[in-house]
Amino acid sequence: VSFRPAPEKEEEVPTGKTALRGFIRSGRMEPVYSLKLWVQVLKSLQRVYGSNWPFGFLSPENIVIDARNNISFLKRTQPPAYVPPEIMKGIELDERADIYSAGVILFEMLTGDLEGLGSVRVIDIAENVPEWLDEIVIRCIKKVREDRYQCLQDIFTDLKRLSQGRTD
Repeated sequence: VSFRPAPEKEEEVPTGKTALRGFIRSGRMEPVYSLKLWVQVLKSLQRVYGSNWPFGFLSPENIVIDARNNISFLKRTQPPAYVPPEIMKGIELDERADIYSAGVILFEMLTGDLEGLGSVRVIDIAENVPEWLDEIVIRCIKKVREDRYQCLQDIFTDLKRLSQGRTD
């Protein structure tokens, strides 16, 4: 059940670009690379919000990257694993919906799949993931949207604060 309109036509991945799904398919990604790419995705998402980009389409299939690491987004049906819980309740989507989906994506980037999502911590199943990064994932994927980060800027603030002076 979806309470947002599906895109009129599913967009195809443009020539010369690769969907994030292609990077994840090869297994888990190194935490440093995952985090850098994830932050780029969030910054790009922040930019498209200014152009009336709708909430609720974020998934590895809908994030595309070109050879220069420029990120763009497609409006395609969101696979169920990335759908924020508020959709099932018919609550109007906002930035927190994409924060949930982004957290699911980071979990998958760090672990290589979605097994254990919401029931296990990233640090319990993936190597070399700092505890502070695990905490960010946990807060992003909270089922109750008021318990999540309230905006992308809050994530950037936490990333800076939690990673300050860390070598892990």
